Amino acid sequence: MITGTAYLDLNEDGIHQPGEPGLARVVVSNGRDVTRTDDEGTYQLPDADAEFVFVSLPSGHRLTSPFYHRIGSTSAESFDFELALDDQPAAFTFIHYTDMHLADGHQPVEGFREFIAEVNAMAPPPAFAIGTGDITLQGGAGEVYAKEIDAINVPLYHTMGNHEMLVGQPDPKAAYKALFGPTYYSFNYSGVHFVVMDGHQADPTQEGWKNVIGIVSDRELDWLRADLQQIEAGTPIIGLIHIPLVSTFTERRGLHPLSSPWWEVVNYDEAIDVLAAYNTRLVLQGHMHENERIRYRGIDFITIGAVCGGWWRDPLNPDGSPRGYRIVSVVGGEVASRYKSTGFPYDYQLRIEFPEEEKPKV
Repeated sequence: MITGTAYLDLNEDGIHQPGEPGLARVVVSNGRDVTRTDDEGTYQLPDADAEFVFVSLPSGHRLTSPFYHRIGSTSAESFDFELALDDQPAAFTFIHYTDMHLADGHQPVEGFREFIAEVNAMAPPPAFAIGTGDITLQGGAGEVYAKEIDAINVPLYHTMGNHEMLVGQPDPKAAYKALFGPTYYSFNYSGVHFVVMDGHQADPTQEGWKNVIGIVSDRELDWLRADLQQIEAGTPIIGLIHIPLVSTFTERRGLHPLSSPWWEVVNYDEAIDVLAAYNTRLVLQGHMHENERIRYRGIDFITIGAVCGGWWRDPLNPDGSPRGYRIVSVVGGEVASRYKSTGFPYDYQLRIEFPEEEKPKV
């Protein structure tokens, strides 16, 4: 049995001190089962082959201790969480960025720093930023990325990408989990519920980028159902995932998702069935290095261009958009967003080029 307590951190030092009260109704999970803390702030969860126990940060709070504990990593018999009160405005913005593709050779770091500088210069500052993968750990850049993000002045949330999968290892996700913990989890901010999803499975029978396919595991689907059952009816939900649930990428290339599972999540219908049963407003996606918006089953699915553009070899994404990120605004539960090209003004949105032989005469 996994047990512990969620405390209100009065000293904001991340350490439980005598007299700090327990927090009731905080959602805690072992990665499959989900429960809430009782009136004293305590919880119980089955072991259920759990690797982590993690908290879903409630609205109006911030964490002063890590949001997860690795089971069996210490001799601890209970796993506690420290939370402090946080003043969260009803209207806020956050940053969605994806596909950094950093490498151990440090070649693209200056471009990534340009993105960080833009985020730090925003006024008012965004509430937080969420990266949706391809850091990249296959390039040995986990420590490089961890060092560079120390410079970002806003809280960060992380999602793994297919290029975080080290397929030759016993646990292909181990390197990512060593840095960032659970590969799927949730949190709340100002009345909005955020669901960070994993959608990766190793396929060692394939070579190169085809050896990771898009699948949301049964365990994760069980967790997703249990997690969303905990939120109040009508709560706006925003999902994040690396390999898209919905995209026309394969169709535009004459392919079918089931024949090219490395491009899209093949059991997307199961995941969307869960999301569509609630007030899911938006799912933000990466992987494709292009901008695309599709409305499906009442949900906006938005894939965005990469921070690295054309893998740092080209400042443009394959769809012709400059490398960049997305600024998402939430006002009264309504969600809007806009792509921001790194290094260009906010209103730089469209460029039209004519082939040399077809330029119009003036």
